[in-house]
Amino acid sequence: MKKLFISLVLLSSVGAYSQTDEGLFFDLNLGSRIGGVTSEDAKMGPGFHLDGGVGYMFSNIIGIKGELGMDWFNAMSADETTEDRAGMGRATLMAVLGVSELAGFGTEKFALRLNLGFGLASLSNPNWKDDRIASGYEFADPLLKGNDDMGHFIIGLNPQYHINSSISVNANIAFVGLLQQSYVVDRSTNVAVEGVQNIVNASVGISYRLGQ
Repeated sequence: MKKLFISLVLLSSVGAYSQTDEGLFFDLNLGSRIGGVTSEDAKMGPGFHLDGGVGYMFSNIIGIKGELGMDWFNAMSADETTEDRAGMGRATLMAVLGVSELAGFGTEKFALRLNLGFGLASLSNPNWKDDRIASGYEFADPLLKGNDDMGHFIIGLNPQYHINSSISVNANIAFVGLLQQSYVVDRSTNVAVEGVQNIVNASVGISYRLGQ
């Protein structure tokens, strides 16, 4: 009888801590932005990145997520006399795929997700705007006036370590393709951009699953 009681306790403990990703979740990530196109008259290093999202996992394998992200760019002119501080905001709708569950290597503590999404992005350079306004230019672009508005797509890998059934620590590597970007980040010249540009985000953060 004693052995039976101990066995039931152990089985109930395993059930209580079994990991499921189903349901509503929220996440917040902070990291760096690598890449971004400048003119030949400017140079730029990595910058900060921030994103947050809300999503719903229909199972451990498939889900959907909406995300808002922000990237910062500091471009310095070659003669180091002019610095531009630009920012790019984006809104993305993503499909979330549980790669670790599909491949069979997910555990109660570890999961690997693949994020695929499309959305809109808007790049703002206040100094460039001020220069254009001072020269008498009137912005006629259809979305955010004076911003470089564009489409984008995201492909990201998201390893997760589950602290408990509700909270996970994230790492995230995301490739962001920028579609129809019009101008470079800096203001040294109005250099037009052709083709698909890209940035890469590397970040860490936390996820919270509601009701787990």
